[in-house]
Amino acid sequence: MKCTKGIGPLKGIASQILMILLLFIMVNSVAAKDAPSKSDKAAANEVMNQYIEAYMKADTDSLLKLVVKEGQIDVWGTGADEHTAARDDFRKGLERDFKEARTEIKRTYSNTMLHGDAGVVLAELSVRYLPIGQDQWRTFPPVRVTFYVEKHKDQWLIRHAHWSTPLIEQPTGHSFPPNK
Repeated sequence: MKCTKGIGPLKGIASQILMILLLFIMVNSVAAKDAPSKSDKAAANEVMNQYIEAYMKADTDSLLKLVVKEGQIDVWGTGADEHTAARDDFRKGLERDFKEARTEIKRTYSNTMLHGDAGVVLAELSVRYLPIGQDQWRTFPPVRVTFYVEKHKDQWLIRHAHWSTPLIEQPTGHSFPPNK
């Protein structure tokens, strides 16, 4: 690309270098504006920690404080009947959970990816549960969790949550369970 006019006293290659440098600065300033701060990433990640702590305490009210209050929510659990788009149904699902068992939960993996004031918090959890009225703890297969979070004022809140467990019938190294 030949530059003949230049910018002010700059001519030729110097003008091209200056234009490239200005373009680079403009692109990076736009990208930096959307890049999450370390404190935002830590705060969004903390939503998962708060959720785990409140869940182990069977604290429904604290759990609901982590969920957006306006607009639609969407929540998927590990059970075939565990899907809701209503806060009241989500509360009922949590209360059902707490009537059935106590839990111990540990994170074995996590990742937080944000873009602006929204993003996802991912985790794989080790979950043990003690059915009410029994004395034998049981272990879930790894539980995978995805929270879609949004920043409201200075607080990160959950709009969508999805829990899943791997198919036990699917052998390692295969993409599908075997035909039976």
